[in-house]
Amino acid sequence: KQDLTLDKNTELNNKKIIKANSYELVIEELISFQLSSYGLPEYVLRTAGFNIERKDNTYNYKIFFQDGQIINTKKIEKINLPKTIIYNADDKGRNIFHGGLKSVFSLGGKNFGIISNNVQKCDYLSIIELFTNNILLKGECLPNGEDPDFNGSGGAYFFDENNLYLTIGTPTSDSEKTSMLAQNEKSIYGKILKINKQDILKYQNENLKYTIFSKGHRNPQGIVKIDNKIFSTEHGPQGGDEINLIKENGNYGWPFISYGTRYGDGKSYKSDRENNVFINPLFSFIPSIAPSSLGKCPKNLADFYKLNICMLSLSLRDQSLFVILLDKETNRVQNIEKITLDKRMRHFGSNLDGNIFFDRDAFFISTDDLSILKV
Repeated sequence: KQDLTLDKNTELNNKKIIKANSYELVIEELISFQLSSYGLPEYVLRTAGFNIERKDNTYNYKIFFQDGQIINTKKIEKINLPKTIIYNADDKGRNIFHGGLKSVFSLGGKNFGIISNNVQKCDYLSIIELFTNNILLKGECLPNGEDPDFNGSGGAYFFDENNLYLTIGTPTSDSEKTSMLAQNEKSIYGKILKINKQDILKYQNENLKYTIFSKGHRNPQGIVKIDNKIFSTEHGPQGGDEINLIKENGNYGWPFISYGTRYGDGKSYKSDRENNVFINPLFSFIPSIAPSSLGKCPKNLADFYKLNICMLSLSLRDQSLFVILLDKETNRVQNIEKITLDKRMRHFGSNLDGNIFFDRDAFFISTDDLSILKV
C-alpha cells in the first residue's frame, strides 16, 4: 500500500478482544501488504526477519521476506541475493523445497542472513552479509540423493554481551543421511552455534569461527534467554514438537529419539531414554503445532505470573499464540494456554538484539497472510 507508516493514532476498524485466562488480549491488524513474488513460489513472501522500534508517535520497522524484498517503513526495497540461492525445483526437476533467505540478524549496523544455495549439485546453507553478499560461513554439501527441505533451516537467535547464539536446523523431512548430520560434530546442521560478535564483524574468507553450543536438533525456530536459562522450541517430525531447556554441550537426540513418528509409515523413533545420553524435552506437543518464534512475556503478563517463568510462542500449523508457564526452580512446565488467532504467525517484531520489542505491554507479530498484528 502507498503509506506504510504505522501511526500511533491510526483509527482501526478491525480491533478485537479475546478473553484469555484472567486477562484480555486486544488484537489489531495494523497493516497489510500487497507484494508480488515475481514468478517465484508464493512461500517466498513469508517473513525472514522483522525489526521494529518506536520513535515519537511512529513505529519504524524493517521486514525481510524470503525472496529478498524488504519493507522499510515507507518504502519497498529488494536485495540482490547471490546467484547461488535456490528456491524450488531446479531445471532438472529435482524436489528442492522452500529455499531463499531463511533468517536475518543485525549487528554493528549491518544485516546478515542465512540462505539456501545450490552450486554444481551441492545443496547447502550459508551465512552472508546482506547487500554485499560476503560469505561468513559456508555449510557443507548436504548428502546427494536426498533432496533437502530448507523449511528446516532453523534461524532463531539471540545475543548476550559477547556472543551470538544461532540455531541451524537439519533441512530434512525424514532423510536418514541428512538427519544424521545433527549428530556430526564436523557439521553445522542440527546445532545451536555460539559465535563471538567481534568475529562476525571482522570475518574473512568464509572462516568465521564458532563453537557448537548444543547438537541433536531438528528444526529449532524459537530461542530465548530468561533468568540466565536458554529455552528453545523445535519442530518434530509428525508430532513431537518440543520445548527444550538448552544446556551447553547438550545432545537433544535427533534423529535417534522423538515423540513424533516417521513420515510415510508412521513408525515410532527409538524410545531408549534411560541411558542419559540425550536430553529429553520439557514438553512435547502431539499433534504438532509447528512452533515458530519464542520470546519473553510482556511485563504486565510476567508480573501476573511472577512465580513462574513466562514465555510466548507463536505457531504456524496451529495458528495460535501460546503462553507457557514453567516452575522457576524445577523448570517443569506447569501450564500452556492456547489462544487461537486463526493466522499462521511467523515472527515477533524484535529489537536489534533479537528480543521481542515491547511498546508498553504491546508486541507485534508478522503473519503469513502478509499482515502485522499488534497484540
